Amino acid sequence: MTDSKDPNASWGMDAFLENLSRWERQYDARANQMMGTEVFSAWMNQMQQGQFLMQQAFSEFLGRQLANANLPSRDDVVRLSEMVRKLDRRVEGLEQKLDVLAAEQPAAKSRGKRKTQRPARTKRPASVLAAEAAAEQLAAEQAAAEQAAVERAAAEKAAAEKAAAKRGAAARSAARKKAAEKAAAEKAAAEKAADQAAVTSATTQTDVDALASTIERIDEVLADRAAEQALLKARERAAATSAPDETIKGAA
Repeated sequence: MTDSKDPNASWGMDAFLENLSRWERQYDARANQMMGTEVFSAWMNQMQQGQFLMQQAFSEFLGRQLANANLPSRDDVVRLSEMVRKLDRRVEGLEQKLDVLAAEQPAAKSRGKRKTQRPARTKRPASVLAAEAAAEQLAAEQAAAEQAAVERAAAEKAAAEKAAAKRGAAARSAARKKAAEKAAAEKAAAEKAADQAAVTSATTQTDVDALASTIERIDEVLADRAAEQALLKARERAAATSAPDETIKGAA
């Protein structure tokens, strides 16, 4: 059978791997060159210092919040655990010393009493039990404090919602009062406008009556003047008509 592998494909893969290796070497060289500069070192130191300050500030803030809530912090729990372990080691050391002292006593006493053998330790030390009880009590107090914090948050939320509802009712009442005042003001303005319109209408009617009377008087005066002018014209025409008659009579 003939080989089905394509030599061109193998050459392309080799070229790709060679280019990839060359790019990795170049990138490593540039990265090493950049990380070896003082600017990069100063930047890294600044970033680490900022991270440390941020962690320290967050730890202080969390410690204050736990102290306000009357809850133990991680350092308090670690310190309590270390104290319990130290106390347990001291108790074990004291028990070992007591066992050594009991073994060093004589095998039998003069009265023939047998040496009382100390029973094996089957119970946990009272100090450990007390420490565990204190830890359980601390955990219970922590749970109670958390429950109280939740209840206090719920009460504050309910109070805030109640205050918001009260403010909303007050705002609605104020809006209704403002709307009523605006309506009353608009009504008063309308009544005032109506009164002014009535006064203006009365004044206008009086002015119209006076103007009509004046026009009537002017019409009468004009009629009188027209009559006088007509009379004068009639007299002039009569005089003009009688003058030729008198001239004719005189000539005759």
